[in-house]
Amino acid sequence: MDFHFLIATERSGSNLITKMLDAHPDVCGPAPLHILRVVAMEFHKYGDLNKKKIWQQFITDLLALTTSEFAQWNKVFTRIELENMAAVGDVPTLCRKIYEAEAKAAGKKTLFIKELWTYRYLSFLQWVFPEANYVYLVRDPRDMALSWRNNQTHSGGIVAGARQWIYDQNQTLTNFSALEKAGRGLLVRYEDLVSNSPKELNRICDLLGIAYTPKMLDFHKNALTKANADQNPLWKNLATEVIADNFHKYRSELDAQEIAIIEFICSRTMQYFGYQPESSKNISASVSNKDVTALHSMEAKKYRPKPQVRIHDRIQSRLRRAMPVHRNFVDGMAAVSPSQVKASASNGVAPNSRFQNTNKLLQQRVKDILKNDLMDLDQATFKYALISTPRCGSSMFCDILKGTEKLGRPEEWFNLRRIRAYCQVMGIENVSFSKYVEDIIRRTTSSTGVFGVNFHVDQYQSLLQRNIDIFNVVKFDKIYFLEREDKVAQAYSLAKAKVSDVWSSNVVPTPAAQKKIDALTYDDVQAEMALITRWNKVAATDLADKIDTTFQYETVLSDTSQSSFRQIFSDAGLDFPDDFKPLAARTKQSGDKDLRKIEAIKQRLAKEASAS
Repeated sequence: MDFHFLIATERSGSNLITKMLDAHPDVCGPAPLHILRVVAMEFHKYGDLNKKKIWQQFITDLLALTTSEFAQWNKVFTRIELENMAAVGDVPTLCRKIYEAEAKAAGKKTLFIKELWTYRYLSFLQWVFPEANYVYLVRDPRDMALSWRNNQTHSGGIVAGARQWIYDQNQTLTNFSALEKAGRGLLVRYEDLVSNSPKELNRICDLLGIAYTPKMLDFHKNALTKANADQNPLWKNLATEVIADNFHKYRSELDAQEIAIIEFICSRTMQYFGYQPESSKNISASVSNKDVTALHSMEAKKYRPKPQVRIHDRIQSRLRRAMPVHRNFVDGMAAVSPSQVKASASNGVAPNSRFQNTNKLLQQRVKDILKNDLMDLDQATFKYALISTPRCGSSMFCDILKGTEKLGRPEEWFNLRRIRAYCQVMGIENVSFSKYVEDIIRRTTSSTGVFGVNFHVDQYQSLLQRNIDIFNVVKFDKIYFLEREDKVAQAYSLAKAKVSDVWSSNVVPTPAAQKKIDALTYDDVQAEMALITRWNKVAATDLADKIDTTFQYETVLSDTSQSSFRQIFSDAGLDFPDDFKPLAARTKQSGDKDLRKIEAIKQRLAKEASAS
């Protein structure tokens, strides 16, 4: 049995090309039940599939996927059939047998399988289907974004669609280019497929090693294709013949500003595919990140998806909540409590990771982001900064933002120590600030197009002394300020961190550092309070016109409505997640001894105040 795959993204016309191939006498193009997407992306989250009980749960989920009402296949599976297809733990054989059974039921010998987001699990597909070829279908981002907005299953409008397009294409191209060079990949544009179907289908058939037949254009006459078109409104066009001019709809349905915004987001990559910008120079020049953010914010409120209950989504959601420990580390994790795992994971550090000193921690943070793919700078369509004073809870606040995986990775990237750690890891003596910032943006912007950074007032001043104005280097869309009401606790925490150089719960204080902490005096804390007061004055004067919103640490902790986090999501034009759980990111660094010392300082301050 020959296997081939379609690489495509949402709203790209992928169902059309699949049904065209399915109309070939020798090719089976099953409707997408998202079996491989779920298995490929989540199978490691089951645990050890060689264990019979876990394998049985895996079989249960596969049965639910193959028998779901999302789409119809020729083959109807039973549990016994799935259990007999492969030995316990043999994922590759089971996956192949499922699709082979569908092809056999259709009386065909070649499979052409459509799945979304294949760039996320191409290594899995190459493991299970090493002989497969790949057809990469791309569509004009302006039509794709319009289709995204018109589709009731997607959140947001054209900005969300354009951001998804640029991210998907950039991720896919990294993998596809190697396949194309190896003669196993073919790039096809949707517009060419519908306007000159015989020519493009001939190219595809050559890759698959089959002969072209005009019967492929009669896909809409197939009874199963009609049934799926009737069942799923997303596939209604499959019940009709090819519409040769079914593109460039954006020209009549989007206004000039909307088209210019899509081109602003996608410009470089869309030209790689031969899609040329059409906006006038005046309109193009007038578009800014703020225009993108404003439109996204409006669309996020207007275009909300209808609630859906789909079996593949439910299975993936369940597995993501039940991430197991890798079998090699079960014994090592046995002594770690769930709260410890949650806390350390929220900090962007591997569970149970403890560092000897802050320098090693900072170097590890840099190493973590250097593993990320480089994004284009124009993919960062919403940039925000959280300004604060040291030890006011900004790290906790940003850990929560990071944990959503939608609001970037806001850390102290502008801290001079962090920049030195970057140079050490990169093996360079120095780096220009602008080049450093570009690299950080490209490596820490989330797939939603959001970049965030956390920096303190004193870090801002340190850079100013070096003739570097952060606000000239990065044009932030929103700037937030976080302050702490309990200045005594903040000052004590700052004094403690300074003498020990322990700024994170992931760093273990040495015995010598602990002695310095124990020796802290009232005057030490008073000195730090004076610094904090000075920094807050800078924020209230020099930075006042830049700060959009001020949050208070104590209010953030007590606010059950999560209004501060909701505001940032809204500003970024994103929906607030239903499963938002901020308290999971809290890591308590103050012990009982610290609390007693803080209370003693407060009492002394109160006495001095009453005496004066």
